[in-house]
Amino acid sequence: MFLKTVLGLLLCSSIQAWATNAYATTGTEFGTTNLSTGAFTLLGSTELGSTPESLSAGLGEIGGLLYGAQAGTATLYEINETNGALTTIGTNVTTEYHDLGSTLTAMYTIDAAANLYSVNPSNGALTLIGSTGLAEPGTASLSTNSSTLYFTEFNGGAYQLYTINTSTGAATLVGTTSTPIGALMWDGASVLYGVQDSPDPVAVDTINTANGAVTLGPAVTGAAGDINGLAPIPSSSGVPEPASWCLLGAGLLVIGRWRRLQTR
Repeated sequence: MFLKTVLGLLLCSSIQAWATNAYATTGTEFGTTNLSTGAFTLLGSTELGSTPESLSAGLGEIGGLLYGAQAGTATLYEINETNGALTTIGTNVTTEYHDLGSTLTAMYTIDAAANLYSVNPSNGALTLIGSTGLAEPGTASLSTNSSTLYFTEFNGGAYQLYTINTSTGAATLVGTTSTPIGALMWDGASVLYGVQDSPDPVAVDTINTANGAVTLGPAVTGAAGDINGLAPIPSSSGVPEPASWCLLGAGLLVIGRWRRLQTR
């Protein structure tokens, strides 16, 4: 019995946490999107005071905190994950946001000239890293929640997926996505999700990170506009991941076995 419990713990430790829901913004709407069904659940409005702000540059997430910015502006906001309300973090004097995203350790933006900057989540200051080498981005998106920074944009007459070198800013082509992608998020295990902007119906697709091929997913429902930002819901939000349930169960088995041994 004890050996089985140990094996169970090892199995649990090998299970990676993955996302089935994600924070999402359609601009002034803030909520969650079920990545399996496409259902959008409204949590609130991205308001600064009483004025809604459109977080059209996308989302970034660092240290369990959620951030957003409006494309064409220079201000970074922290987002209240309960109701979408905004708190101003800072306005930089370097450039304006075009796309916002994050890896597991840092937050980044690409400006209208396709340069990559790191974003300081404490004050919104931007530090130039380098040029991506791409044309001025139109429909574009930076990813969240992955150690690799992904970027999609309309470039050279095609919608394409790139990886971005976070040390130099250089973009490396992965492949053609065949559809415009307005939001990108790694699920924490094996899937890169992308919400297509068009053609209708807008859908939560999956993207092959080896060649950029898109697999059509469920249509987005319940949202008033196109989703332009996705970010994971941290496990600290109170919803246990599969691995957490597994470890809890195995831990209870260990405690029960130990108590039985003590009573013999």
